[in-house]
Amino acid sequence: KLWNERPIQFIFSLHSWNPLINTNGPCEPAASVLHQHLGSPIEATMGYPTPGSLGTFCGIENGVGTITLEIQRGLKMNEVITQYKPALLAALKSLELRLN
Repeated sequence: KLWNERPIQFIFSLHSWNPLINTNGPCEPAASVLHQHLGSPIEATMGYPTPGSLGTFCGIENGVGTITLEIQRGLKMNEVITQYKPALLAALKSLELRLN
């Protein structure tokens, strides 16, 4: 119900694993901006089926750009903020024109 009441324009999902920018649906220019800042590879799949995942449901099945940003596991929170905050802010900025 919430999906219909408040349409979603873009989703960033942060996970902890190995550095990776997983894209589902229309994710440019945000994916490229993240790659430029972080150097993490951009992958359209995780290498295995992910039925029922956020990226599959939102990005593939409903066309809402969804980036699952895999952050290096084991980083302390201050390290995550230092390394990823500038990249995420730049990615959000890159979407301003596309989403308005």
